[in-house]
Amino acid sequence: MIALLFVLFADAADHCSGNATQDLNCNNIDVDNEDYVDPSGQGCTWDNADYYYDVISFGCLYPTIGLDADADGFSYGVIQILSELGTPDRVISLVCDNCPENYNPDQADFDCDDFGDLCDNCVYIPNDQSDSDFEGFGDDCDNCPFTPNIGQEDSDDDSAGDACDNCPGIQNPEQDDADTDGLGDQCDNCLAIYNPDQRNSDGDLYGDACDNCDDLATDDLTDTDHDGIGNLCDNCPNLVNLDQTDEDLDFIGDKCDTCPFDYDPSGLDTDADGLGDVCDICPAVYDADQADGDFDGVGDVCDNCPNDANAEQLDMDGDGIGNLCDNCPENFNPDQANSDEDGRGDLCDNEVLRGSGCYAKGMAGLLPFLVVGAGLRRRRR
Repeated sequence: MIALLFVLFADAADHCSGNATQDLNCNNIDVDNEDYVDPSGQGCTWDNADYYYDVISFGCLYPTIGLDADADGFSYGVIQILSELGTPDRVISLVCDNCPENYNPDQADFDCDDFGDLCDNCVYIPNDQSDSDFEGFGDDCDNCPFTPNIGQEDSDDDSAGDACDNCPGIQNPEQDDADTDGLGDQCDNCLAIYNPDQRNSDGDLYGDACDNCDDLATDDLTDTDHDGIGNLCDNCPNLVNLDQTDEDLDFIGDKCDTCPFDYDPSGLDTDADGLGDVCDICPAVYDADQADGDFDGVGDVCDNCPNDANAEQLDMDGDGIGNLCDNCPENFNPDQANSDEDGRGDLCDNEVLRGSGCYAKGMAGLLPFLVVGAGLRRRRR
């Protein structure tokens, strides 16, 4: 590669620098081919026309030797032409030295941009010598044209110098930066959101500015309810709840918590009535209205004594009627039959209603004798 550059440089130098060894009057004629000037002529010092501007028109009036500050045989400067009256007539610019402040008699110019290699700020690229950051490298070949970086360091070899590379450790020659925050898309943790500080509290792949779970390290940003809070950290992932209020601190947001005031991280709702088991007064029976006539904390639809407060729901005989309101608490009688309406069920009552009277069950065998006796009394009358 070095050898190839050397050959190219040599070819370019031969092509662009020309073969002149000296051209003080900038007429593109080498000194060896210039006309002879008679030194005895008025005002002549040298015998070669190269040392004067336009000998044919002005003779030796305008010497050029003073326009070669670097003494390399090529001029760079201006000559003030005077009229016949001795007043300024016009200004002639002689600019044939491609490095007027640097001695370069070979006038080598690799990129053929008329700026000699010795003073060209982009030796291998034709350029107008613009140098926005004033550090010696032309904008066209400076890997940081607007940021001084004399060493031209480029750690990732992407042609963007470290001093201005928006992803200094990652190759990104395009330097794309969609959100214009100074961080290239290849290394920006929020591609579409301006976040020059790149703050990333949870250390995942997404910066806080675009992370919908900025306190939970996750690469899954799914947000089913589109409320800006990711499912993995949303306490109501299927329901918009921007404030994330959680009164009972059970990690289920109040807006979707079936028991918003009772700690219940399970969220179970056995009867699917919209009230969690923990706060449902009838957790196994659908009772959306939560009616509780006796205010005992057990809903009417599942209360074994709906009109009598019996929070314990004791049911000794297992007939579904609570002890407190069961007319035979020790006898299974779900029908609660009570013929004599005395408050005790027939199954456990010692007396039952017969017609218009009430008779002792123990004396049922005496009934025929009572009937006969009644008949005798009638005949005696």
